[in-house]
Amino acid sequence: MGAGGYSLGLRDPGTINYQNPASYTSLDTLSFVFEGGILDQYFTIKSTQASASNNYITLGYLNFGIPVTRWWKTSFGLLPFSNVGYNISDDDVIDNIGPVSYLYEGSGGINQLYWGHGFSITPRLSAGFNAAYLFGTLDKRRSAIFPDTSFSFNLRFIDQNIYHDVLLTFGLQYDHPLRNNHYMRIGAIYGHKTNIRSTNDQIAYTFAKGSTGIEFPKDTIVQTSGEKGDVVFPQRFGMGMTFGKQNRWEAGMDYQWQRWESYAAHGIRDSLRNSAQISAGVQFIPDYASVSNYWEKITYRFGLRYESTYLELKENQLSEVGISFGLGLPLRRSRSTLNVGMEFGRRGTTADNLIQQNFVRFSFGVSVYERWFVKRRYD
Repeated sequence: MGAGGYSLGLRDPGTINYQNPASYTSLDTLSFVFEGGILDQYFTIKSTQASASNNYITLGYLNFGIPVTRWWKTSFGLLPFSNVGYNISDDDVIDNIGPVSYLYEGSGGINQLYWGHGFSITPRLSAGFNAAYLFGTLDKRRSAIFPDTSFSFNLRFIDQNIYHDVLLTFGLQYDHPLRNNHYMRIGAIYGHKTNIRSTNDQIAYTFAKGSTGIEFPKDTIVQTSGEKGDVVFPQRFGMGMTFGKQNRWEAGMDYQWQRWESYAAHGIRDSLRNSAQISAGVQFIPDYASVSNYWEKITYRFGLRYESTYLELKENQLSEVGISFGLGLPLRRSRSTLNVGMEFGRRGTTADNLIQQNFVRFSFGVSVYERWFVKRRYD
C-alpha cells in the first residue's frame, strides 16, 4: 500500500507477494517467512444534500511462505476477497399514495483461503499459480416503506448469496540483472473467466409497522431456498515492471484490466463496465548496511494509483484515485520488518446527485523472516 500497490514485478526474499505467484521463487531456500497485518479504514461519504462518516478494522492478510526445493517454493494463507457494507435511504412522493422511503442495505463478505506455488523455469524466468478457495455470504435487503398511509403495506425483498468455489490465478516473472547491482524485472498475471458456484435464498413479503417501530409480517410474496447457480467472475490480466538497485532503491509500475461487462449472477447480467487500474511507486533505503544510524536502514515508500472502476451510474463511470506513503521498519538483530502504510483517496463524484467517498486507509503488518532449514555441523 505504501508504494501505490505496485506488485506484479516485485521480488523480495523477505516478502510474500501474493499478487504474482511467480514471485515465490525469490524466497530463500533456507528460510521461513510469515506475514500478518490488519487494515483500518476511515471514510466520509457525501452527496449534495448530506454526509456521513464511519470507520472499520479488518484482517488485511495472513500469509506463510516456505521452500520445497531450490526451484519450487510455496505459499498459503488467508485474505479478504470482497466485502459489502451500506445503508442508504431515498425518499420520494407517489401520486395518489403519498410519501415513500426506499431503503437499501447490504452486509457480508467473501474470504479466500489460498495455496500457491512458484517454479524456477530458468535462472531468470519464473512461473506460478494461486488456487484460492472462496467462501462467504453476501446479504442484500431492499424495502419500500409508506409512513403516512394505512392502506398500503410496506414491502421488503431479501436476497442472500452463499459462495464456495476455487479461483485460479497464473503468473510470470522475468528477472534481468544489469550493471552495478541494478536490475529490471517484468511480471504478468492472468485469470480466466470462472463460474463461481453459489447458493441463493430469496424472500419478499409485506409487513405493517406499529407505533413503537415493531414490524408485523403480513403476506409472503416470493420465497425460494437453496437455489444453486453460478456467478461469472470475469477474465483479468495485468503487467508490471520494476527497475532498481539491490538493497538501495526501486521504482515500479503496474497496469491491470478486468472484463466486468461479462459478469452475471444466476443468469442475470448487470450494468457494469470494464475496469482498469494504473499503480506506480518508489521505495528507497538510505543505507542498508548502516550500524550506527537506525533511520538510514528504514525503507521509505511513496506511491500513486488511479482506477476506472466497474461502476457506472447515471452515465458516469466512477473513478478512484489514491496517494500513499509507507515505512518498512527493520527489527534489530533480525531480518524481520514492521510495515506501516497510509493511503488518502477519493472515489466517485457528487455530480448528478451521486455519492462521493473520501477515505484514509491504514495498514499495519509484520514480516517475520527466520532461517529454519539449516543443517548444523555441531550440536
